[in-house]
Amino acid sequence: MASYPVADLEATHGDNGWGSYSDFNNKGPNDRRYTTSASYDLLLADTAPPPVLSKDWSAGEGRREAKDAGIRRKTTNAVGGFFKTKTHAVKSWFKQGNRGKLAVFVAFFFICALALTLYFVIPRAPSYAYGILASEDSDPQVANTDASFSWKANLTLKVDSSASYVPLHMTDFDVQVSLLSTGVLVGSGKTSASVSGHSETNITVPITFSGQFGNKTDATYAAMLAACGPIYPTTDRGTLDLTFAITTKILGLIGHFSGAAQETGLTCPIAFSSSHS
Repeated sequence: MASYPVADLEATHGDNGWGSYSDFNNKGPNDRRYTTSASYDLLLADTAPPPVLSKDWSAGEGRREAKDAGIRRKTTNAVGGFFKTKTHAVKSWFKQGNRGKLAVFVAFFFICALALTLYFVIPRAPSYAYGILASEDSDPQVANTDASFSWKANLTLKVDSSASYVPLHMTDFDVQVSLLSTGVLVGSGKTSASVSGHSETNITVPITFSGQFGNKTDATYAAMLAACGPIYPTTDRGTLDLTFAITTKILGLIGHFSGAAQETGLTCPIAFSSSHS
């Protein structure tokens, strides 16, 4: 086999550097140092042989894959550069003595978040309205000798908790019933109850009506007797005008909370016996 000096090979291909020797010796245009990354990828893709036993290989597929690889490389570099720039900016901001500003911002954000949370989780006292008064006594007692009476009933109150976002758990729920015209206490009762937030709920309080006034001419006794006296076919009984003073404790809040309800023209739910003395 004949051999040729290197100089002859270079001379054979001229000054443009093209040739087998130049290619293998990284001296010609095919050298990656003299081509762009994208061009080199495309060149390799077009000259690479298709995979053996591959049925899906088509002409130009290598070029497309190389192009996609170039796009992914540019995207990765761009994202990496973005985060690197932002990280550097944050570090520079701290070095400029802005830690105090950050602390103030964090504290302000914390206070706002706490205030917003408390606004929704702290219970709020409800409002009340009269519902109904029903007798629970088959033998109400009344006596003219000492101007006294005693009977039991169930008072239904409407509890409006629409101002509260959480359920209300009420203990020591105390109701004081007074005659509106005189302001004198004529009944009382106590219970406990739980109601849902943003709702209107009926609760029942057992009430004992009682009083001893000493003289049957007392205004409070006379009004109660006129409204709750015996029922006669030809006689109209009077009505009751009552106020309901409410105090209660609410779980999650400190102290007692008060409310009130009132009802006028109320029909007395019981009737004293005509034999009262």
